[in-house]
Amino acid sequence: MTCHVCLTPLTSPITTDVETNHRIHEHCAIERFIGGRWAPIAIPYFTAWYALYPEAKANAHSLSTTHRRVASIRAPSQAAAFHLMQGEVWSPNGEARDLISSLGLSHTSMSVGDILVDRHGYGHLVASGFDFDFIGKVTP
Repeated sequence: MTCHVCLTPLTSPITTDVETNHRIHEHCAIERFIGGRWAPIAIPYFTAWYALYPEAKANAHSLSTTHRRVASIRAPSQAAAFHLMQGEVWSPNGEARDLISSLGLSHTSMSVGDILVDRHGYGHLVASGFDFDFIGKVTP
């Protein structure tokens, strides 16, 4: 049996994600206040999709026509994922330059018009700073 988050064999200590009932390592969980108590849930993950050009309008039914998948991120919130996708955090010395160029992109930091897709396949468009607009279910 493997951890539902990190996909490695389950070893102690183990807990259960109260939202999905999946068994996970304790280090792969965060706690949320649910039903009047703190309960473990799997650390959320997102995929970061960057707009091909600043004016690109997200096409939820064919995201890859307007955006490119840049990274998968484990973060407790959209704001935390946005922070992790800032160039000074994930590419402080230009490590992502080749990746960004190979994808036909011109920006390393997540910015307005880029999209975070959550683990359920729902898109969240960066509207400004840490504000996101829900765009519904997306298809890569």
